[in-house]
Amino acid sequence: MRLSRDLVLERKASYLLDHYMNLHAAMVGVAIGVAGLAAANIFTFRGPDADLPLRVLLLGISLLITANIYMGLMVGGLILPGSAPSGLDFLLPFMIGMLEFVLFGFLAIKPDSTQTASTSIRGWFIAFIALALLAAVAIMWARRHVRPERYTDDQNAMVAEYRQRLLADFRGAVFAAVVGCIGLTLEYFSVSNWFYYVCPGLLVAGLLVGIAEHQRTASKIALHLDGE
Repeated sequence: MRLSRDLVLERKASYLLDHYMNLHAAMVGVAIGVAGLAAANIFTFRGPDADLPLRVLLLGISLLITANIYMGLMVGGLILPGSAPSGLDFLLPFMIGMLEFVLFGFLAIKPDSTQTASTSIRGWFIAFIALALLAAVAIMWARRHVRPERYTDDQNAMVAEYRQRLLADFRGAVFAAVVGCIGLTLEYFSVSNWFYYVCPGLLVAGLLVGIAEHQRTASKIALHLDGE
C-alpha cells in the first residue's frame, strides 16, 4: 500500500500527541514502580536515620509532581495541534520521565548512616529542582505549539485562555523550583526544627492547587468544545 498525502497528513494530526503520551506513559510506569519500592523502604525502615515524616512528605510530593505533569499533558492534548516533532519534543518527555524515576530512586535508598540519609535527601531536592525547571521549559515549549494561527477563528477565545493557563503553570513550576532550592539550603545547613518542614508543606499545597487547576482547565475546554 502506497501512502498518500492525505494519509500522511492524517497521521501528522495526532503524531505529536501520541509521541508525548506514549513515551511519557512508559516512563511514568517505570517511575511508579520505583515509587512502590520507595514506599516499601520508607514504611519498613526503622533505623535511627529513618526521618519518617520527612520521607513520607517527599514521597507524596514526588507523586503529586508526577501527577501534575501527566495531567498537564493530558489536558493540553485536547487542543495540541498536529505537528512533526522536533528535537526538544523527543528529549523533553524522555528527560522528564528519567528525572521522575530518579526522584523516587533517592527515596528507595535505604540509609545505613546519617551521611547516607542526608545525601539521599539532598539528592532528592536536586532532582526535584531539576524536574521543576525542566517542566517549566516543557510548558513554554508547549505554549510555542499552541499558537492562534494554528486554529480557526472560533477557537481564539479558548486558545488565548489556555495560553494564559500555561503561563500560570510556568510560574507554578518556577515557584516549585525556588521552594526546592530553599529546602535544599536548609538541608545542607542541617536545619532540623519545624521550619524545615515548611518547604515540603508549601510544595504539597502548591501541587494540590496545580491538580485542581488542571481539572478546572479540562472542564473549561470540554465546555467550549461542547459549545456551551
